[in-house]
Amino acid sequence: TKIGDGSIAFTGSAANTYTGNTVVQDGTLLLSKTVSGVALDGAANGKLIIGNNPGSVPFGPALAQVQETLNNQIAASVPVVVNADGVFNLNGKTDTIGSLTVVDGLVDVQTGGQLTVNSLNMTGGTVTVESLTSVLNLNGTVAATSDSVSGTANIGNASQTDLGQVAFVGNYVGQDSYTR
Repeated sequence: TKIGDGSIAFTGSAANTYTGNTVVQDGTLLLSKTVSGVALDGAANGKLIIGNNPGSVPFGPALAQVQETLNNQIAASVPVVVNADGVFNLNGKTDTIGSLTVVDGLVDVQTGGQLTVNSLNMTGGTVTVESLTSVLNLNGTVAATSDSVSGTANIGNASQTDLGQVAFVGNYVGQDSYTR
């Protein structure tokens, strides 16, 4: 569990073999392992939980962030949860994760990044695909609903001028239709 301001980095080439969830309550966790899939390897690690304040004001004052500095830091089986005070910043990198749950949080693919998720469940929040070189691949079930905190569940581009690619493979379940 990462608590308090500042940054900490997972570096080196050896897998992190601790058991249980990886929780970032405040500050920044940098995923910087030189070998793919070992920062959070899925065999030992549980969920990656970013933020500890589900249902509060989105992107609140005690911001928790996970940022990838190299490609493929999270094993494809690891579920990721992004709460209201949390940001999952792909930082233009490529990764495939397990399920993605967004509760009023922010997922930022950034320019050149590619995020593939096995399923997406959003209650409010935002998934930003920043540019034409950004890709969000949604495999499996996609459920996106608005809520009383943020009022919307957004998948798209922050500026709406250079929308990256959003690919649905599976079922889309939502209160409204998806438009591009």
